[in-house]
Amino acid sequence: MIDTNWEAPTRRIATVILLMLFAYIVYLCRPVLPYFITGALIAFLLAPIVSFLHEKIGLSKWISVLIVYLFLSIVLIIVLLVLIPALWRAIRDINIDFVPILDNMLDSLKTSIETYRTIEIVGITYDLSSTLDPVLEGLNTFNLSNIMPPIDSIVASIPYTVQTTWGFASSVLGTVVSAILTSLMTIFFAVYFSLDGNSFRDRFLELVPESYRSEIKELLSRIRRMWGSYFRGQFTLGIIIGTAIWFMGSIIGLPGAFAIGVFTGMMEVLPSLGPIIASFPAMTVALVQGSNVFEMSNFNFMILVLVLYTIIQQIEANFLIPKILGNAVELHPIVVMTAVVVGMTTGGVLGALVATPITASCKILVLYIYAKILKQEPFLDSDEPLDRLPDLKKRVKSTQRKLSRVWQHLMKQRKLE
Repeated sequence: MIDTNWEAPTRRIATVILLMLFAYIVYLCRPVLPYFITGALIAFLLAPIVSFLHEKIGLSKWISVLIVYLFLSIVLIIVLLVLIPALWRAIRDINIDFVPILDNMLDSLKTSIETYRTIEIVGITYDLSSTLDPVLEGLNTFNLSNIMPPIDSIVASIPYTVQTTWGFASSVLGTVVSAILTSLMTIFFAVYFSLDGNSFRDRFLELVPESYRSEIKELLSRIRRMWGSYFRGQFTLGIIIGTAIWFMGSIIGLPGAFAIGVFTGMMEVLPSLGPIIASFPAMTVALVQGSNVFEMSNFNFMILVLVLYTIIQQIEANFLIPKILGNAVELHPIVVMTAVVVGMTTGGVLGALVATPITASCKILVLYIYAKILKQEPFLDSDEPLDRLPDLKKRVKSTQRKLSRVWQHLMKQRKLE
C-alpha cells in the first residue's frame, strides 16, 4: 500500500502557506473587522444572560437571543430618553464665555509688557520701549468687535455660505446613513455570534489533535474567563467612579457635575489613561467658572478638583481595582498604559478598549507555550481545569478502591497469622 502521508518539510510548507493565506484574508477583510469585533464583544457580554435563559429557563436559543436583544434595545432607549435631557441640562450649566477669558488674558499681557518696558540687569538699565510700545499700542487698539466682518461682506458671502451649508448637510446625511448601516451590520454580527458563537470554538477544537484538545480547551476557557472578568470589572468601576465624581462634584459646587461624572465613568474603559484624561475637562471648568458653593479663587478651586480626582484615583487603584478586578489581567500598570496607547494609535477607541484584554490573552498564551517548551505542566495552579474535574474524581475514587482492597488484604493476612 502506498504511503500518502506528507513528510515533515511538506507539512511545514503547507502550514506556512495556510498562515499566509489566513493573514491575507484578514487583510482583505480589514474594513469590516471593527464591526466584526464590536459584534463579537456585544455577544460575549450578553452570553451569560442568553445562557441563563436557554439552559436554566429552558427557552430555545433564538427565543433567548430575541428576548435579550429586545430587552437591551428597550433599556438603551429608556436610558437615552432619561440621560440625554439630564446631560443637556448639565452641559448648559457649563457656561464658558470665552470673551471675558480673552479680555483677561489681554489685560494680563498688557500689564506684563508695561512692567518690562525697562529692565535692570546688574545695575544697568535697558530701555525696551521702542520694541514693546508698538506691541502695546496694537493690543490697546485691539477689540473683539473688530473680528466681526462688515455687513456687505456677509451679504456677499451668502451664496458661498448656502453652498457650503448644502455640502455640509449632504456630508452629515451621508454620515448618518453610514452610521445606520454600520450599526445594522454590527447588530447582525452580534446576533449571529449569540446564536452560533459556540460552534466556532467547537470547530476550532476539532482541528486540534486529540492529545492536545483538553489543554487547548482549558487555555481558551481561561482566556474567556479573563475577558469576562475584565469587562464586568471595568463596567462596575465606571459606574462607581462616575457616581463618585458626580456626588463629590455636586458637593463642592462643580458646574456640570453630572455631565463630568458621566464622562469620567465612560473614560474608565481606558485603564490607567482614562482617569487622567477625564480630569482635564473637570479642571478646565473649575478654572474658568469656579465653584457654585465655596468662596475661593478659580485657581484654588481647580487645585481642589485636582486633589479630589487624585484621591478618588488612589482609592480606585489601591482598593477598588484589587477587589473588583482582582487578578483578572495581572499586568503591570505601565504595560496596561502602553497597550492602551498603542491600541488607540492603531485602532482608535475600539483598539484602546480591547488593548488590555488582548495583551493579557497574549500573556496567557506565552506562559502556556513557555511551559510546553520546558516540558512542564502548563496549568499547575489553584485554578484547576474545569474539564478535568470529572477525570480527577474518577482517579480519586479508583485510588480509594485500590487502597481499600490493599487494606482488606492486609487485614486478612493479619488474621491468618
